[in-house]
Amino acid sequence: MKHTISPDRQKLTIKISDDEQRILYELGDDIHQDLTMTDFLEPLTRKELEWINPMNTGDLTSAPMLGILGDEMTIEEIEVAANSKPGIFGSVIFGHSGGKDLHQPILERWAFADYQVRSVLQNLRDYGRVVFVDRF
Repeated sequence: MKHTISPDRQKLTIKISDDEQRILYELGDDIHQDLTMTDFLEPLTRKELEWINPMNTGDLTSAPMLGILGDEMTIEEIEVAANSKPGIFGSVIFGHSGGKDLHQPILERWAFADYQVRSVLQNLRDYGRVVFVDRF
């Protein structure tokens, strides 16, 4: 399994091998389960990508969303960064230190726009790839 981000940063494409595709054909109805999806894509989320809750970005969707997080900072630092550099899509709480919550800014995020019609894993099973987009 591998992923690529388009040069304009608007699409995240995940491709799988023939062996991984065969595994998906064996899943049956479990292919529609969110837990199955997160388990299957876990190799990607151990590295650069993270699952993002749309509530943290302010996006009005229930689509599965993957993103890239920045280094931890306080919410005040994130607000300053967001005002000086557009493109921060919210934050997730990372931890607590020195009496303050630490957050990680959401630097990029992509959603699977067809989530109401097909599952991420169906696309991977049927086409060997799936595309997440930043405009949905």
